[in-house]
Amino acid sequence: MKTFEIGEKKILEFLHESNAIEDVWDEQSLEDAWEAWEVSRHIDKLTVEDILYFHKVLMVHQPIENKYKGALRDVDVMIAGRLGERPERLLTLVGNWVKLVNVTIKMPHSLNENFFEKYIKRDHVQFEKIHPFIDGNGRIGRLLLAWECLKSKTHVPVILEKEKESYYIWFI
Repeated sequence: MKTFEIGEKKILEFLHESNAIEDVWDEQSLEDAWEAWEVSRHIDKLTVEDILYFHKVLMVHQPIENKYKGALRDVDVMIAGRLGERPERLLTLVGNWVKLVNVTIKMPHSLNENFFEKYIKRDHVQFEKIHPFIDGNGRIGRLLLAWECLKSKTHVPVILEKEKESYYIWFI
């Protein structure tokens, strides 16, 4: 059986650009993103607890309160001029999102030639709209996008910081 692997160089580029989109350029943040990736890539079925752990690893050196590292937010946030989902709904929403992703990664690609566009991109946009964390939503969302690509054996797009406007169009 042939296994699908995403090359280390491509993932490093992906994680670097994911940080750069958020104007995070330091080496420690890239190392933290790599560590979160290394843990995530060995998981075959996603859980809410996994996402919380990945977020904690990703945000360990970021300048936010420790109580928010690896924890769903407990306050309201504004996202692109709109009020985000209420904090009391986040656990349910993320749980439902996890179920959706676990179904997506098991789907045969032969069903749709535009698998990334139709399913993975949809899942990523939905996660970002849930916006479950006080900070780091974009970076954890893109890490989960790469994980979903790996598990569904789909090409991982490198979303370049210099082309971030075309990435942000996904959310319109």
